[in-house]
Amino acid sequence: MFTRNCKKDNSKAKHISLTSEQTKALQTLQDILMGVTSDSILNEQEVYMLKNWLDNNRKLTGNYPFDVAKQAIEDALEDGILEKCELNYMCTLFVELVNPAKTFSCNEHISENLHGKSICLTGDFKIGGREEVEKILLSKGGEIKKNVVKGLNYLIVDDLGSENYSMGSYGGKIKKALEYNDKGAKINIIKESVFFEKVECNV
Repeated sequence: MFTRNCKKDNSKAKHISLTSEQTKALQTLQDILMGVTSDSILNEQEVYMLKNWLDNNRKLTGNYPFDVAKQAIEDALEDGILEKCELNYMCTLFVELVNPAKTFSCNEHISENLHGKSICLTGDFKIGGREEVEKILLSKGGEIKKNVVKGLNYLIVDDLGSENYSMGSYGGKIKKALEYNDKGAKINIIKESVFFEKVECNV
């Protein structure tokens, strides 16, 4: 029995180690993307440097923003020529990948009727404590989800931001929602101020 428990513990430790390594690699990718777009200009040398890094880190396949960056470069290099419009497009895209908060859904995607809508919260809300916010959403007919799932309607992101975000400008729940959306899901990622102004919740 003792040996079996040790094996379970070792398996858990290995999983945590792999997750930590993956997070560090994704943080490195964020740093690279930030570096090549810092002057708002992307050149061929930077693209090939990024491509080489992505090719050497295929273990990140399935993670945001790895897949998006890799697909963009592959599409641009399909004909073997990097045109200025392609470089400009990738530069804009990479800036968005570094800070997806700037491109979160706008209020035209928010329904004033929350009945039956699944909602997940992330962050520390400026308008009130997590439990208080959840109670109000429930009173409006919303269904609270503790984690991001494929069929989620809304992921509400705090306005304050967090110093503990694993990806720098966003955290694990946002990352998961973005990954689901890349695969066809329609999760609305919305800032708290925009959401609560639209639904008129009295927090």
